[in-house]
Amino acid sequence: MSYNVRFDHRDPNPLPDLLSFPPENPHDWLNRRTRIKDVILNEDPDLLGLQEVKFWVANDLSCLLGMEWIGEGRSTPDGDLMTMSFR
Repeated sequence: MSYNVRFDHRDPNPLPDLLSFPPENPHDWLNRRTRIKDVILNEDPDLLGLQEVKFWVANDLSCLLGMEWIGEGRSTPDGDLMTMSFR
């Protein structure tokens, strides 16, 4: 399965507890994470390709889905990743 999680523009530095952020708009990760998790779990993939994933979003999804991930970032250290998640 392939899924574009959409780039989250917030840049927590240092990496905070995700749940401590108040939701800012409907496109923020905290407002989308449950729906994205539900879609992915409903499809039940063994292999999942993710696009536009920030490091903290990849870690959050890993916990939500119970999947490991590997990935490669773009040219900047804080840029988005392209990841593969697996069981």
